[in-house]
Order: sequence, then C-alpha cells, then structure tokens
Amino acid sequence: MLELKSILILRFDHIGDVLLLTPVFRALKQQCPDVKITVAVGSWAKAALDANPDVDDIMIFDHPRFSRHGRLNVAKCLVESIKFLFLIRRKKFDMIIDPRSNLSTLFFTSLSGARYRVGFDHGGRGLFLTTKTEEGIQSHQIDRNLSLLHAIGLQLPSQKKPVFVYSQDDSAWAKGLFARLGLDNPLIVHSSAPWPPRRWPPERFAEIITWFIENFKSKVVLIGSHEDMAISQMTKQMVKQQLRDYVIDLSGKTTLKQTAAVIKLSRIYLGVESAPMHLAVAIGTPVVALMGPGEYPRFAPYGEKDITIRTELKCSPCHQDRNPTLMRCFKGCSACMDQITVEKVKQQILTMLQRDAAR
Repeated sequence: MLELKSILILRFDHIGDVLLLTPVFRALKQQCPDVKITVAVGSWAKAALDANPDVDDIMIFDHPRFSRHGRLNVAKCLVESIKFLFLIRRKKFDMIIDPRSNLSTLFFTSLSGARYRVGFDHGGRGLFLTTKTEEGIQSHQIDRNLSLLHAIGLQLPSQKKPVFVYSQDDSAWAKGLFARLGLDNPLIVHSSAPWPPRRWPPERFAEIITWFIENFKSKVVLIGSHEDMAISQMTKQMVKQQLRDYVIDLSGKTTLKQTAAVIKLSRIYLGVESAPMHLAVAIGTPVVALMGPGEYPRFAPYGEKDITIRTELKCSPCHQDRNPTLMRCFKGCSACMDQITVEKVKQQILTMLQRDAAR
C-alpha cells in the first residue's frame, strides 16, 4: 500500500449510491487506520454518512448534474465546480478515488493536484488517472467499488454489506412510536421512487397491503420522503376502507436515521429500487425488491437472502430512468414494471416468511 495521509472519495450521486460505497470506507479504515478519509457528497446524502465511524470528514458539493430539482444550468454548474475544485486543491489530498470516473467527476479528479488518482478505465478516461481498473460489467455496484481498492493493493473485505449508523436516540424514538401505535413486526412499504419508470402501480401496492393485513393480522407502515407523500397517500386510500386504520403513513415525517430505526423493527421491507431499499439491506431487514428499468444485478439488494422480482425484457436496462427530463418509459408503457404481478409479489413474500419461520 502506498504511503498516504489523506484520501478524498467523490460520490455526488444520491443516497443509495453513497450507501453502496460504504463498504469501501470500512475496508479503507480497517486496513489504513491512520489515513484521513474524506468523502465529497451532495447535501441530500450527508445524513447517510455523518454518523459513519469510517468517515473522518465530509465535503458538501451539490453538483447540478445530480440534482433532482430543476434543469441543469451549464454556466452555474461550471462556476460552482471551479469553486469546489479550488477547495479540493487547498486541502492537498494525497489520493482521490473516483468511483464514477465520468466527465462530471474527472474534472475534479484530474485537476485536484492529488499525486494518486484512482478510477475506472472506460471510454479512454483512464488517461486522467494514475491507477485504473476495468469496470466489471455484470457485477454488483458494491463489488465494482471495492475493485478500486484491489487496484491500489488493498485486500477485499469479507464483509461487503452497506453500512449505515443511527443513534440510540433514533432507536428509542422508533421503539416508542411502535409502542404508541401498537406496531409489532409490521410490513414496511416504500411505494414510490424518484423517477416514475421505477414505480409500481399504487393500486397493486394497495392490493398487497390489503392481502397482508387480512392474512397476517399485522399492520403496515408506509415510508418515504416528502416527495413520496402524494403516492403514499394514494396507496393508503386504495386499501380497503375498513382496513385503512391498519396502515400507518410515515412518509415525509421521519429523518433518514429515524426511517432506518423503523425499518430495523419491521418484518419485511417491500419496495422498488430506491435509497430505502439499500438502507434496509444495510440495517439487515429482509428485502423484497421490485426492479424495472434499472441495471440488474448492479443495483439489486445485496443481501444474500433478499429477493428481487423483475421482468426480463430486451429493453432492460434502459438507463432512461436516470435522466430527470425523461419522466416516462420510451415505449409509453413501463412494461418492465407492469409485468410484475401482484400474485408474484405475494408468492415471494410468503416464501420469505416461510423461510424465516423455519429458522
């Protein structure tokens, strides 16, 4: 391993992407305990790291390329990027690790002044890097990220699960909430996603919720951000009227850490490809994930016993779900999500419950 005092890792993406990078922080801290590890993220992802013991410092940069609000202003992006670049250069990092290694991040990596610049060699971009490796096309994002550590001479860890840390206060808050609402191992449901192509119809989530309450006499908790509130409310309204009191809607009412504490106390997590899905994996709650246009297995839940439900179509993955200007399927039908049936989801939930009962 090279002699280093400081490492900067760039990850301006969203919460889920940051969570999938946390095994890298843990492996670095375990093998290089004296190296200061700084991570640059957007403000929207700060809560994913601010209690992580493997991260020494956090730099905040809201890269317009990754903002989900408004169109990209090229001039503003350039000005803000130059300001942040000067901040990076002032800190004089020995190494920069760039897991994205595309134009939005290589601007900083290549001009950072760092002696060692680590990333993926694709599309000729390895010219900007001092240490590079090939990106495993069919591998999970966690394994792709960890391959960068192998490239700099570190051992790959045996524990690769995402890391998320919340406080005892958050845990106590969740336990108190469960006691007040009479919750005991509920089903957690995240019925929305930032981009519409990733969503499953709310009426189908409602059908699953109705079935679960009727068959297991258990309550269901809806989670999500403020942006998810409308779909969560719609989902609850589609549940049988006499059963709606068994549905607790926490969307927009909890912090990220409180959400994690709630997921931890729950029986199963059901949702689409999103940050809460990766959060559930980090916490250790069994996941049933519904995947459509996103890349599989790259962004599937990483837990060994988690279940992914998807439809194999020629057009998947289509990548268009990453573009904020493309809010619907190119085919106008979201077939990859529409072809996931309610019966298939019920079957997989039952499989998971039976498996857990057999332990």
